[in-house]
Formats: sequence, structure tokens, C-alpha cells
Amino acid sequence: IISCAFMTEIHHHSFELTFDHVMIMIGTFGLVTIGTFELDPNNPWMIRFHYLGVLFSFAIFLAFNIQQFRMPSEHPDKYTYSRIWYPILLDIISLIGFVGWQYALFK
Repeated sequence: IISCAFMTEIHHHSFELTFDHVMIMIGTFGLVTIGTFELDPNNPWMIRFHYLGVLFSFAIFLAFNIQQFRMPSEHPDKYTYSRIWYPILLDIISLIGFVGWQYALFK
């Protein structure tokens, strides 16, 4: 999916590999790693690689935030800074879910 998005960008204007593109690729690799290494409590290597995938998948949140914060400055006639509340809200919701999950895990 991500390579199709890059191909569209290549055809419409000059392509440049930016930091958020790299973070999207790392995050996608993290999601694949999570799916490959299921969280098996009896296998320590499965646990390590599962959590490595979770760590990599946080790059998607970072890339989304960077893209949303950059859009109003690059296209001021089209986007306003009011759109930055959506990624912040998603970050807060995911952080609450992560903290609740860790609390329940170690309780």
C-alpha cells in the first residue's frame, strides 16, 4: 500500500524522501512484526520481537503528527492550524489505552 502511495506521489510531482516517509515505512514494518510475532507468554523471543514491533509502530503516530503539523505551513491557503487537534486527540487516546493496558498487565 505504501509503495502505491509513493508511486502516485512520484507521478504527480517530484518525489523526495522525507523524515515522515521513513517513519511510515518503519511503522509499517512494526505492524507486520506485531502480526508475525504474536504475544506468546511461553516464548521469550516472541515476546521480545512483538514488543520491538510495538516500538516500531509508534513511528506511524510520529509521522502522522509531522504531516498534520506541516500541512498548514506548506499550504496556508488550503489548511489551517485547527487540524492539529485531531492528531493530538489520537495521541492522547492511544496513550490512555497504552497506560491502561500496562496497568492491567502488571497489576
